[in-house]
Amino acid sequence: MLMKGDVLFGSAVPLSSKNAAKRAATSGWDFAWFEMEHSGFELTELEESMQFLLDRRQILSQGSLARPVVPLVRIPSNGRELNQWIVKQAMDQGVYGILFPHINTVEEARHAMQYSRYA
Repeated sequence: MLMKGDVLFGSAVPLSSKNAAKRAATSGWDFAWFEMEHSGFELTELEESMQFLLDRRQILSQGSLARPVVPLVRIPSNGRELNQWIVKQAMDQGVYGILFPHINTVEEARHAMQYSRYA
């Protein structure tokens, strides 16, 4: 969609609100990001929220386990802190992408890219 120049819509989803994750699944949004920079880094809540993003009716009708919205997470560490483990643990929960706050240099962006790929 981005490659075609389409406009995408989405919103932040608080981890503490399972209802918000359920609404995001049927919202028609293209993406939703789970906010972990300004809230606690709770991997169990992220895992639970990811489950609420699954729309079982959509899985049945489309025959696919792909989530109806692209799940992203904004991690608590910024680009200068180089905390690989946070990225890996968030990705292990099934998010499709990471939002890195406060990346200011090319070097920080390079590190972020390297952390976001499995070996």
